[in-house]
Amino acid sequence: MGTLDIVTLLLATMGPMKVSIVFSKYAVSMTKEEQKAVAIKTVLVAASICIFFVLGGSVLLSLFHIDTASLNIAGGIILFLYAIQMVMGDDKGDSGDNVKPSKSIAISPLAMPFMATPQALVAITTISADMASLSGELMLVVIIVAIALLNLLVMLNIKRVMDFIGVEIIQIIAKIAGILLTALAMQMILSGVADGLKILGLVS
Repeated sequence: MGTLDIVTLLLATMGPMKVSIVFSKYAVSMTKEEQKAVAIKTVLVAASICIFFVLGGSVLLSLFHIDTASLNIAGGIILFLYAIQMVMGDDKGDSGDNVKPSKSIAISPLAMPFMATPQALVAITTISADMASLSGELMLVVIIVAIALLNLLVMLNIKRVMDFIGVEIIQIIAKIAGILLTALAMQMILSGVADGLKILGLVS
């Protein structure tokens, strides 16, 4: 998986598209100071979780005796289902309406599952396990930090962003990203199957 594929994948799974829509619903009832505190805490928690999976991905696989081929297939299936959901526009459970906001929302639901999404964590674990060098893992951490900063920038300026772009445009972008992710998910599955056949000795 190339750098552009990784950036596209992580932008779609942990980028600002979903979390900004959810945060905008909570932010209506918050002061500027509360919005800032929640945004910073959300990004710090989510980024820390993702970086933990970068550094500990290989250890987790070894601990549970999982090979990268199996993880690629599992991650591809999960990503495929997530991408189909993006394209079809099924947003069940994404609403923050009628909920009284508090600082605890920074951890749940904002940091998890709307920023450090299950799909992103599977992808990060798979990618980090495939990285053969420290420089590769460092690159992945840099990408995660960059996306986290983008999320923070959007959340700190949520009213301007939503007024300028609009929910409809964000939803259109999400659908386009979903189509691209569907193809990327199939690539992950096919790659996992090919590696699995090699492990089993069925192909050379």
